[in-house]
Amino acid sequence: MEPELGVGDYTAEQEGGTVIIHATGETPSAGYRVWLEKSMIAVYPPEFILYWEPPSGLAADMMTPFVVHITFPADGVVKQVTVHDADGKHEVPVRS
Repeated sequence: MEPELGVGDYTAEQEGGTVIIHATGETPSAGYRVWLEKSMIAVYPPEFILYWEPPSGLAADMMTPFVVHITFPADGVVKQVTVHDADGKHEVPVRS
C-alpha cells in the first residue's frame, strides 16, 4: 500500500538544543504504520508531514490510537513549527 497523509493533533516542546514534535490521533483501522517525516522544503525551522500507511493484509476494523514523535536540532529558541497532514497546515506552538 502507498503512504497517505494522516490526520492528527500536534504539540511541540524544546529541551535545550532539541525540538520534539508529538503527533497523536487514531488510525481508521488497526495495523496502520504512522510516522512524521521532515519535509523536503529547505526552511528553518523545518516543516514536517504526518503520513500513515494502511495494512497490507487483514486488520481489525476499529479505530486505533497512535503516538509518534520526531526531533530536530535547534539553533536558539524555536517559537513554532509547521506540520502538514490531510487536514492541511498546522502551526504548532513550541513550549520551552
